[in-house]
Amino acid sequence: RFWGDPHLITPDGAAYDFHATGEFWAVEHPAMPLQLRFLPMPENPQATYTARLAARLGQARVEVRPLAPGEWGREGNFLPEVALAVLVEGEDRTGDLARRGYLELPGDGYVAVSRWANVFLNNVLQERRPLELVLVYPGANPRPAVAVRAERIGQTHALAVGAVRPQGLAGALRGLMGNANGDPSDDFATRDGVRLTPPLAFGTLYQTFGRSWEVRFTERLFTDRAPETRYPEAPPALDPERVREAEAFCADIPDPYLRQACILDGAVTGDYRGAARAAEAVAEAREGTSGGTTPATRATSLVLSPSTLSLTASGAGDLTVANRGDQGATYRLRLVGEGPGLRVDGAEVRPEGETAAFTLAPGATRTHRVAALACEGEDQAYLLQAVEEGAAEAPAALVVVTCRQGFDLEVEPRDVRVRQGRQGTFSAVLTPYGGFRGRVEFALEGA
Repeated sequence: RFWGDPHLITPDGAAYDFHATGEFWAVEHPAMPLQLRFLPMPENPQATYTARLAARLGQARVEVRPLAPGEWGREGNFLPEVALAVLVEGEDRTGDLARRGYLELPGDGYVAVSRWANVFLNNVLQERRPLELVLVYPGANPRPAVAVRAERIGQTHALAVGAVRPQGLAGALRGLMGNANGDPSDDFATRDGVRLTPPLAFGTLYQTFGRSWEVRFTERLFTDRAPETRYPEAPPALDPERVREAEAFCADIPDPYLRQACILDGAVTGDYRGAARAAEAVAEAREGTSGGTTPATRATSLVLSPSTLSLTASGAGDLTVANRGDQGATYRLRLVGEGPGLRVDGAEVRPEGETAAFTLAPGATRTHRVAALACEGEDQAYLLQAVEEGAAEAPAALVVVTCRQGFDLEVEPRDVRVRQGRQGTFSAVLTPYGGFRGRVEFALEGA
C-alpha cells in the first residue's frame, strides 16, 4: 500500500517512507507489472508523493493519475477525495469509462470502477468521474489486481494504491513492495537478488535498494515524459511547530508507524486533518490483517533543544543535541532555508550546507553556539537539522534571526485630558527587538 508523501507498507507489513523523485517498480513480475511515479511535494520539495501509476494489463498499457485542480470543474463537490483520469496506450479513456462503467482491454485485462463521483440535476445523472478504480490483470481467478484512489492533502492531489495478489504469487514478487511471502524481514532485495536486512540505513534504502528498482527507459510503461530521478541527501526538514500541531491530531492512531506517517504528512503539508484522515483510512483498511506494521528503516536517537532558537543580528544562542539511544550516534548539522546562512561553533554554514561530523556516546549531549552570518533587510528563518548517520528521520530546530532593529510602544490610555493645575497619568510599555539599544523621549506638544 502506498499513500501520503509516500508511505509504503508491503503485503508482509514492512513499513517505510520513500522520498526519491522518479519512476520505480512497485511490483516487478510478469503477472502484475506495476510502476509508480513520485514527484516533489509543493509544500516541501524534500518530500515526495505518488503522482501517477502505470501497469500493463494484458496487451495494454494503462495509466492512472488524479485530476488536477480545475480540470473537471466539479471536484469541489467531492473533496477531499479527488476524481481520477485513465489513459490506455497514452489516450485518455476517462470519458469511455464513465459511459460504459468499465473498460475491456486486449489480452483479457480490464478496468472497473468501485466508486463514482456522480453529478445529478433534478435527480438525473448528468456526468460522473471515477473516485476509485480496480485494475485487474489477466489470469485465472482470483486474479492479481490494484485498487487506486486519490485525495487532497494540503495542496497535493496524491494517489493511494493498494495491491491484491493471489496466493500463487506469494514469494515470487519483486520491487518496492517486497516479495509477499509473509515475512517482513526479507522484503528488501535488489534487482540482482542481493538481500538487505532491515532496519535499513538511510543510504542503503535509496542508493542500494531504491536505485536498483529505477524504471529503465526500455522498461517504461508510462507514455509521457519521464521526470528527473533524484535521491534525497537527508530526510525532509520539518518545522517543529508544525510537528507539535500534527502530533495532537495524530495522537489517537494506535499503530506507531501509521501515527508517525500522519505526523510527517501533517508537518509537510500543514493539513493536519487531512493527514489524520488518510492514516486512519489505512488503519481501517488493514483491520483484520495479521500483526501490525514493522518499521523497516532506522529511527533517529537524537533530540534537539530548544525547538525554536531566536537570534538578533549581533547575538548568539545555544542549541543542544542529546543522544537518547543506547548506542553511539554520529551526526552533522544541516541548514535548510533561504538567506546568507548561520555561523555554527564559529564556522560558516550556508543553506543546504553541513557542519563537520560529531559523535555522541549514549546519553551524552553537545551544545553548539549558533549566530547569524549576516543580517541585512528582512528577518531570516532556517531549519537546522541534526542528520544522524544512517537514520531515516532528522529532528530540526527553527532558527529565527531578527535583522530589523526598533521597538514596539504601547500607551494606555491613548487620550489623557488634564485640567489646568491638575495631574494626569498614563503608562507606556516599550518592547525592543533586533538588539535595539537607545534613548526614547516623550515630548508634550501644543502646550
